[in-house]
Amino acid sequence: MKTAKKRALAFLMAVLVVMTTVFGNVDYSVKAEETTTYTKVTSVDDITAGGEFVLVAANGENYYALGTTIAKKISPVTVTISDLGDLSGDGIPVWTIAAVGDGISLSNGIKYLGHGSKSTDLKNRDDAYTWLVSKNEGGDVFRFTSSEESGRSIGYGTASNQLGFKAYNTSNTTGYIFDFLVFKAGSSASGGTGSGNEEGNTEETGDTEETEVTVTAIAEVRAASSGSFTVEGTVIFIDGKNVVVQDATGGINLYCGSAASDLAVGDTVKATGTRGAYKGLEQLSGATYQKTGNAELPSTIKTIAEINADAAVGTLESTRVCIED
Repeated sequence: MKTAKKRALAFLMAVLVVMTTVFGNVDYSVKAEETTTYTKVTSVDDITAGGEFVLVAANGENYYALGTTIAKKISPVTVTISDLGDLSGDGIPVWTIAAVGDGISLSNGIKYLGHGSKSTDLKNRDDAYTWLVSKNEGGDVFRFTSSEESGRSIGYGTASNQLGFKAYNTSNTTGYIFDFLVFKAGSSASGGTGSGNEEGNTEETGDTEETEVTVTAIAEVRAASSGSFTVEGTVIFIDGKNVVVQDATGGINLYCGSAASDLAVGDTVKATGTRGAYKGLEQLSGATYQKTGNAELPSTIKTIAEINADAAVGTLESTRVCIED
């Protein structure tokens, strides 16, 4: 067989990173080698001090967390609260709260949660929107009221045709939950000691005993709408704070707290972040990582026709593709 033909039938060593070349400018961190804990909040000051929080509507024995995919009506995420008050569940949605004026802002790491003027619609915003926080004197539950319309608060509609969160009029006394349980997301050390910088890189300094961290396949992370996840993969692309990693199931962008100057293409990492997206690019926001070694760059052999056909579903997004003639 002719050498030229062999080369043509093998694949062209032109690296195609199939991804949307847009990146956000979010900056918050999640500890990669730590376990997330949830502590019930008992005062408004705990909330206005800022941090990462979960807002939960209690409807009898059922609990629904405010999802982090911002829309006119936000879908709930079912969670569990034990008799001891411990929060648990899969893909628990975590909001970043910061003090703004007389209230707070709510961010999913990509956009801010706002209220559409004089309507029940919630909306995403590029700038911080102020929500006023108050505590119900009857218990450790909190209300988040629009700063622009005092009669509207984030509420959970319990009717079958209204299930979800919107900015409902608080004059509605039945069929809506306005006062939420709030949990602050934190972390507990996974054991041992280490050194690294707060932006994400960690290095072990000795023999330590670590709590096992659940690693999720990237394809499963991409399919999730919210939650905090840990992935393992090979670095295939770096651009400042953006690091694209790929495993055997797919690829995803990591948006880190600072430029990943200590990484190179071909490094393998274990990374943790909060599920998000920015202008169509699926990512883990506020990502932190630990370098674990090096590996041969992954590649999926595809024809141009196959790549074009995938454009509608995006399974090749953030993956390294070799083009076959």
